[in-house]
Amino acid sequence: MPQYSRYEVLQSFTKSLANSFRELGVRVSILEGNKDGFKLLYHEVTHDPPDCTLTFNALLPDQEGRFLSDMLQIPHVSCLVDPPFYFLELLKGRYNIITCVDRFGVDFLKSVHFTHSLFLPHAVDKKLVETSPAPRSERPFDVVMLGSFTNLDAIKNQWIIRYGKAFADLLEETAHRSLSNLDLSHAQILAQATQHVDTRSVNFIELAIDIERYLKGLDRIELLRHIKDVRVDLFGGPHEKATWSEFLGSDHPNIIVHEEVGYIKALEIMQKSKIVLNTSAFFKYGAHERIFNGIACGAAVLTNQNDYLASQFTHEEDILFYRPPGTHEVNDYLVEYLKDDQKREELVQRGREKVLQAHTWDHRAAFLYDQLEPMIEEIVTLQ
Repeated sequence: MPQYSRYEVLQSFTKSLANSFRELGVRVSILEGNKDGFKLLYHEVTHDPPDCTLTFNALLPDQEGRFLSDMLQIPHVSCLVDPPFYFLELLKGRYNIITCVDRFGVDFLKSVHFTHSLFLPHAVDKKLVETSPAPRSERPFDVVMLGSFTNLDAIKNQWIIRYGKAFADLLEETAHRSLSNLDLSHAQILAQATQHVDTRSVNFIELAIDIERYLKGLDRIELLRHIKDVRVDLFGGPHEKATWSEFLGSDHPNIIVHEEVGYIKALEIMQKSKIVLNTSAFFKYGAHERIFNGIACGAAVLTNQNDYLASQFTHEEDILFYRPPGTHEVNDYLVEYLKDDQKREELVQRGREKVLQAHTWDHRAAFLYDQLEPMIEEIVTLQ
């Protein structure tokens, strides 16, 4: 169990996946992270050795650079919910297996010759679908968005300080290009943009992480700026030096900003919402849990389109898609689906059926069960 997760998302994921494994007949123990770290985990795992260990995000090496999996000589699965750029240390672990929520992450790992990787999108606990109120239930929130605030100016100013104005402008342009490009990841676009620039003194991985942060904030701001005619209740903490309102301007009184909320509270809010907005343009072939959770909670979900989502859902049949930068149609979609309750409820019901058919943690557990066994056998045999 991860010791920390800002919204307690990873703890919920851990419990849901563990329960799904148990339903498959897999024996699972959840070990709580604590200050004793590796020492206690080593004792617990060696007392009753498993076939593998697993965490959401990563169990990073200790101060001496040793992985718990290497000490135990037991394969460890890191189910990343962030891009692999954040966890390059994992590539050094002989017993490590990495899953990515975006297929581009798997492609990146393969490009650096790390082969023990899998594409594993987010998912939803099937109990959420079964226990959430029906789409036609009373829902006091018309449109809800959940997302932290990102101060774009602060990031851009840091770029100027580090690299100068011209290079900072290039990075900002890269983020804008990535927002509308469905075929290339922001790292690939960054590589293209800097191929004729001297970057010997620049850390490319740090740049990719910075642009991803900028892209998340830009995505949310651009979407909200195009919504004029419906109320949006926005749950996301302000930055210490700037707020949502300052970036959106005074002509958006329809956007009501609330403090950020934890994972369980977010689900409760979705269960009271007619439409949930999602922005995740940084996913080029993957899906954020907010999409599945929103539908499971009985709300229509409006999200940016990518090839993976388009292969799983159909626009205006079980989901609502928009394609940045053409977000001007978003306002019209929201007005239309708020006015027509029956149309919205039928869309949600079809979406719930899709989620139950393919996007619960039961499905992810079954996939891992099939895929991990040969990987584990290969890793153990090679050592």
